[in-house]
Amino acid sequence: MNQNVVELKNILAEELDVYQKLLELAKNKTKLLVERKLTELQASVEQEENLVQRLIELEPLRQEQVMQIVGEPVVKLDVLVEKLSDESLKNELINIGSKLREVVEEIRVINEGNQRLAQTGLEVAQHTIKIMTRAPKPVTYGPGGSKSNNQLRGRSLFDHKA
Repeated sequence: MNQNVVELKNILAEELDVYQKLLELAKNKTKLLVERKLTELQASVEQEENLVQRLIELEPLRQEQVMQIVGEPVVKLDVLVEKLSDESLKNELINIGSKLREVVEEIRVINEGNQRLAQTGLEVAQHTIKIMTRAPKPVTYGPGGSKSNNQLRGRSLFDHKA
């Protein structure tokens, strides 16, 4: 059982490392979104995808170790730790679990901010496109400064009678 706990600790430590890298990428994405460096942002998103893929690969390994320890593939870390007798391993798992929660929460907060930044950028881009593609309204004025579209409609810059 101790071997399973050690293996679980190693898996959780690797997950923590991956999440810390994701946190750094999330912070960097904030900077890239503000500076509108889209090429670098795309590269950052690709790195994120690779890290998330690694987390997906680690999940069944983690579940397998948890299953070996407590007989269920999915339990809270607190429940798992209660079943352990080795205080050193308990403390290490609690420490890793605590760090994981902190990092994941920080990633969540930063990603929410990044989402708002991206949404604002999209709205600005859509507004700019809308302004650029809008047909200009004719602004002509008749006698006395009143607006008159009918008087000058169809007139060209040159007088064809001459």
